[in-house]
Amino acid sequence: MYVRHLALGDYQTNCYILTSPTNSDECILVDPGFGVDSLMSFLIEQHWNPVRIILTHGHCDHIAGISTLKKRFPDVPVAIGAGDADMLIDPMLNLSAMMRLNVRPGQADEILKEGDVITFHDVNLEVIETPGHTPGGLCFLNRKDRILISGDTLFAGSIGRTDFPGGSQSQLLRSIKEKLMVLPPDTSVHPGHGMASTIAQEAIGNQFLNGEIRDMDFY
Repeated sequence: MYVRHLALGDYQTNCYILTSPTNSDECILVDPGFGVDSLMSFLIEQHWNPVRIILTHGHCDHIAGISTLKKRFPDVPVAIGAGDADMLIDPMLNLSAMMRLNVRPGQADEILKEGDVITFHDVNLEVIETPGHTPGGLCFLNRKDRILISGDTLFAGSIGRTDFPGGSQSQLLRSIKEKLMVLPPDTSVHPGHGMASTIAQEAIGNQFLNGEIRDMDFY
């Protein structure tokens, strides 16, 4: 699987474009947030058609671009975890209301759950439920290529904040330690913000996981 990303909007949300070595025309999009115009231009330039939008969670900085994308690609389905599904239709839940915005992409086409496998040509993405940052937070794992899309669950040197409604620090740490830190050490970690890392690097250097820091991050 090939992974490309664009950091979108003021929040510099990492939107990932996933493509298969066996297909040059289609892609999967992960977390299209604010500032999606640059993503649209990139897709047109590369002649890529998104066949699915998958979401790590429902905060507005990860979903705000869906409505714009759907205008050009009206048939592309949107998938999210059950615990975050209402964030797609409720600006209070997705936090856009607190910015005096009205992000409301509409109902999800598909609800993803633990153990689901998203098949895309020769690529398989396993769905891992990682609640804590949000109730329905998800990560996506390509086990063959050892690639993890971690959203706002796990960052390079940090973890997602849990002081928004529905967040739980103890749940988030449990999700990370029990479901992510057990992956092969050379698994690459592609987070919702910031630079990439590996499971090995986070096992050694992430002070949040080692109990040395208890404050939250900023995403």
